[in-house]
Amino acid sequence: MGISQAKALRRAPKGLSSEGVPPCVSPMSSNIMVQLRLPSGNLLFSGVFPEDAPLSAIEEADLGAVHDKRYSKLRVVSVAGQALPTDGPGEWVVHPNTDADAGQNAAEMAAGSKAELETCKQMCITEGFGGFAVWRGTAYFRDALASDLSVRAAPTKESTLHLHYSGRELELRRSLVERASEHSDGGVLELGVLRVARKVDMTLAEVAQIDVPVPEVRDLRVTVAAEDSSLDCLAQMFPSLQKLEIVFPQHTKAGAPASFWDPIQHLASLERLHLANHHSFTHHGCFGNEVFSSLLRWGERDCKLKAFAMTGAMQLSMKAYKKFVDDNAVLSPDLEEFSVHHWFAQPPQVDDEVIQKITRRYPRLRLLEVGSCCHSATDEGFRYLGANDEGVRAGLELERLFLVCTTNVQGQGWLDPDSVKQHLPKLKKLAVGGGRCFCSCGGRGCGSHAHVFEKLRTECGIAISHSATHW
Repeated sequence: MGISQAKALRRAPKGLSSEGVPPCVSPMSSNIMVQLRLPSGNLLFSGVFPEDAPLSAIEEADLGAVHDKRYSKLRVVSVAGQALPTDGPGEWVVHPNTDADAGQNAAEMAAGSKAELETCKQMCITEGFGGFAVWRGTAYFRDALASDLSVRAAPTKESTLHLHYSGRELELRRSLVERASEHSDGGVLELGVLRVARKVDMTLAEVAQIDVPVPEVRDLRVTVAAEDSSLDCLAQMFPSLQKLEIVFPQHTKAGAPASFWDPIQHLASLERLHLANHHSFTHHGCFGNEVFSSLLRWGERDCKLKAFAMTGAMQLSMKAYKKFVDDNAVLSPDLEEFSVHHWFAQPPQVDDEVIQKITRRYPRLRLLEVGSCCHSATDEGFRYLGANDEGVRAGLELERLFLVCTTNVQGQGWLDPDSVKQHLPKLKKLAVGGGRCFCSCGGRGCGSHAHVFEKLRTECGIAISHSATHW
């Protein structure tokens, strides 16, 4: 969709031009000569931009061999020697019945009330998101800049798009317009830029072909193929990784032996690890106990994982799972995120004892995702998320909880509103797969505990997501 089509989608809110863009942008823009220069004084680029060019057009300019866009992006930090604001007031624009970059969710948060909406706005500013779309009481945040989201906006029923034009973005646009009007006869505008590491998305084969290490990369998503034999190149080429996601399509390496996973331990700065298998049938390739076996061999390390996820097709033994939770030295005592689940009901992957061990050892979790719980987990597994004789309070920081196939979980006690307010005070989203006792369809065999979810919504303001409701 072109920019003219996007502009036609909405009426301009107060403070904006009739085209629906910040007032600093002229609808009849002219071009301006721009130079991009590093703090060292090195000139990276010299070329022409429109005076109303969005930040992304400048920061994503093709600079050829002097700047490898695979590993880092540019950030404009000054205009003609004057520093751009790093924070400060921006401008909000709201577009009803509109979305942009649908499905590209950087984060989610409840947005069903005015208070929650204000919290969403604050998170958007803090995390540097360009905006968020609110759909059915949940905010879905977008990574792209507001100006880019505005161009890609499309009509979407029931969705409201909130765009945040940062102070930096607004000030750059104002500077470009002012420069164009002051120097209509020519002249060059110098922009100071920094290189900022970006999230890299590559295949493992592509990583293996890199000539020299790239220490500035901190965040990597790498896809493994069936013919790949080793993960050694990850630490060799990206020694400073802090966040790593390894993706396994069907029929690749999810079932590899423990030795295949061992090289991950050489990433000394790694804080967040996600092993992402497909969510299809286990015979298409599944995780076994080998991942846990490898992690148990890592031993003590200065930098422990703050987030651990192993998702997709898996067949774990409860014995190996419990040993990992009990004995591993790789997960931080202040672990924030634990996610081990497969969307299939069978085979079950956790029982009451596993859940208890996880919540007891890691009481500062903000995210907990486990399953399948099919006929293997009951409310007893969540004893440390409610009142218990041991006085363990493991749910005080928990914000999001996802349970797969909760056939024997009814939410008795620990999901009562009074218990949630006391023991799960920060819980914002509960997602459950299966559990027909929570189903509100009114059909035979459904709904014996549908009131549990209804009370959580009305009395605690928790966003409930319930799928496969008749299981």
